[in-house]
Amino acid sequence: MLIRKVSVFYTLRFIHYNIIFILLIFQSCNTTTLSEKEANNISNIQVEILIEDGTNQNSLNKINAFLTNGEKNIINDNIQIQLNGKPLELFVRTGNYYDKYPVYRTDELERRESYYFEIILPDSTKYPIAYIKPDKITTKSNFPINFSLDKDFVFDWRNNNLTANMERSA
Repeated sequence: MLIRKVSVFYTLRFIHYNIIFILLIFQSCNTTTLSEKEANNISNIQVEILIEDGTNQNSLNKINAFLTNGEKNIINDNIQIQLNGKPLELFVRTGNYYDKYPVYRTDELERRESYYFEIILPDSTKYPIAYIKPDKITTKSNFPINFSLDKDFVFDWRNNNLTANMERSA
């Protein structure tokens, strides 16, 4: 009788640990694919756009778009993001275990006057996301060519205009 009680105890303990492990797996999953119905409803999708300026005069470091449903990242090959009429590539980086980090990106990093983003859902409906027109950078700086290391250094930076105009498309 004692052996049977110990066996039942270890079996219940094993089931308990399996349930905890499965719950941890689902909790750590940071992505969703969305069902077909959800993926075709634009109100279920949020887009974050990142345009990072480059060090060269006519280039950018990166242009990325991230899709979420407000809680999790969205990975869905049937959803397409376009920049100025050209599709962005969906790239999914895998983290530890079940973490995935999807990003839409492009290798065409030429600086432009404006950036027009659109989303195409699986049912082929197209929605405008954003029209972004960066302002001209008008920063003026006064950086002396020769300066003494024994004295205070003064760097003058005026007219700092590093913003962009963004219009949200209806």
